[in-house]
Amino acid sequence: QEPWLLLTKAMGDWRYVYYLLGVIVLLIALWAFLLPTNKSSDAQRDVIKSKDAGVTPALIRQKLSDGSFTSLLIYIGFLSAPITVFAAFWAIPFFYQGLGINRDMATSLSSLSWIGGLFGGPLLGFLADYFHMRKRVLVVAGFSAAVIVLLVLFCAMPPVLIAVLFFILGVFCNAHVVIFA
Repeated sequence: QEPWLLLTKAMGDWRYVYYLLGVIVLLIALWAFLLPTNKSSDAQRDVIKSKDAGVTPALIRQKLSDGSFTSLLIYIGFLSAPITVFAAFWAIPFFYQGLGINRDMATSLSSLSWIGGLFGGPLLGFLADYFHMRKRVLVVAGFSAAVIVLLVLFCAMPPVLIAVLFFILGVFCNAHVVIFA
């Protein structure tokens, strides 16, 4: 997409971009390793160890037969589909061929959902924790993402509005990080 293309042009070769990304990933891994951790008591560690017996076929069957777990999996699938399927695969051809937007602009529009996602996880996680309303944040984000996709698909609008909506779509599609909390 556009940021990747610009970085490749600036560095002269796509291989250098991969080297740069490798260094960035190593720095992030080092940073995460050096972050201070919460010290838990011996009792808490024993509870964690007793729960962490590994993934077994019986455990998988038990989880898949649990209705709330299954509905959570379906919800995550529906929430991640707009960004992984529409934004990644269909948005550029849809904008270019369907809406007549030039390729560079179509690529930039598509990448805005991923940029919005960078802000969405931390923002929605903060809101869910601050207001103690994880389920409500998830429902609002899922509904909002669906409405945004419908608006982009079925309503004629200028590229600037599509850009704003795609950025917001990325924010809402990252609501699944609230589930991990």
